[in-house]
Amino acid sequence: MEPIVKKRHFLNTDIPEPVLERVAPGSKLRIRPRDITVRPRCSAGRFGKCETEIAAGRLVLFFKQRGYWSAFTTAELRAFSVEKGLLGEKEDLLFGLTGFWLDDGVLSFRYVGDTYIVLLPDGTCAITEKFIEQCAKA
Repeated sequence: MEPIVKKRHFLNTDIPEPVLERVAPGSKLRIRPRDITVRPRCSAGRFGKCETEIAAGRLVLFFKQRGYWSAFTTAELRAFSVEKGLLGEKEDLLFGLTGFWLDDGVLSFRYVGDTYIVLLPDGTCAITEKFIEQCAKA
């Protein structure tokens, strides 16, 4: 596999390296999906916004079913969420995990400093190590 070259984000921050494939035993990523607790209402981690924690919890459950961290498509995540009854009518699958979100309460765009999910050139998404670390804080 080619080494990943960090590129600059549109807000002049480094884009984190994605977790692209199954995590092999002995990897530096010692936290596995099974190690992360998903709380009632399907929330995980400490992201500072309820909707983001729910999106994170849904994603952790998706990876728990797979058994490993990997790249994924939003179609796969949506199908899983619908099958498990985890997706509300107007919920955003990745709310707050892409590094920014819209706060409807004050009608302003708020940038959250960390990027937890990145979009790859082939159209798939991948979580970052920061996502795993943040989920494990719960």
